[in-house]
Amino acid sequence: MAADAPTYVVPVWQGKHLMQGNEPVFVPIAQAQHLVQDQSKWVFLGTREAHHYFAIEVAEEAPDEHPFWQQQGNFEKLRQASQASERAEAAILGYAQAMLYWNRNHLYCGRCGSATENQWAGHVRVCSNTDCGKKHYPRTDPAIITMITYQNQALLVRQPHWQPSTRLSLVAGFVEPGESLEEAVQREVMEEVGLEVDQVQYQSSQPWPFPGSIMLGFKAQATHQAFELLDQELEAARWFTRAQLKDAVAKEEVLLSSLVSISGVLINAWLNEEETEMVMDTAKM
Repeated sequence: MAADAPTYVVPVWQGKHLMQGNEPVFVPIAQAQHLVQDQSKWVFLGTREAHHYFAIEVAEEAPDEHPFWQQQGNFEKLRQASQASERAEAAILGYAQAMLYWNRNHLYCGRCGSATENQWAGHVRVCSNTDCGKKHYPRTDPAIITMITYQNQALLVRQPHWQPSTRLSLVAGFVEPGESLEEAVQREVMEEVGLEVDQVQYQSSQPWPFPGSIMLGFKAQATHQAFELLDQELEAARWFTRAQLKDAVAKEEVLLSSLVSISGVLINAWLNEEETEMVMDTAKM
């Protein structure tokens, strides 16, 4: 690491990120000396365009009342911050969130209970008990999210706590021990909406720091259309044709995730399949 390379602090306070309007604020290290006294708490996030980034946990009880933070911006939840950010900036915020969460929740050794120490710039925590000395590394929990289709329709769902009330997304859930990703898709779809699905196909993935997961995107075809909400996770589900969904979004009756989110990517890809199919059909004429 070059000594004279620009270095920035990515401050995180109670899971929130510093924003000024719609832009995330990365504080030059020269302006953040009061934050970086204890370098053992730094977490290195990497280098982008010759700039080094370190995540720092903000300790103040109410930073919005501190003159320094008032000049910098406001702390916003990661979902709002990432929605407003470019993909590369959102990735930095999410990485900072996940790494600080892991460090904060692994202060003690899971084998002997002794305190752990930050090493490798926050990427390893080592047990301070010399008789143990276990090294703990960050872990990622796999989760699946699925675009469910039936003929020319897609199923969108809603959890009761999502804001605003028009927000819709896709069936998602964590992968359980002992099952494949495809089995996780089939189980989650059955548990949440009572549908059997086949032709499960992987599409893409996205880090999901809520708090520390990797979201794996799939599409799958339902074998029948009649769904049933079987647990308490969902309050609504609805089939849409592409035309119906586009119309509902245009009328602001439905709010979809932005393309920063894998949910938005999967839904947008399905919406664009119509245009691809039309082009292929035209070429056959």
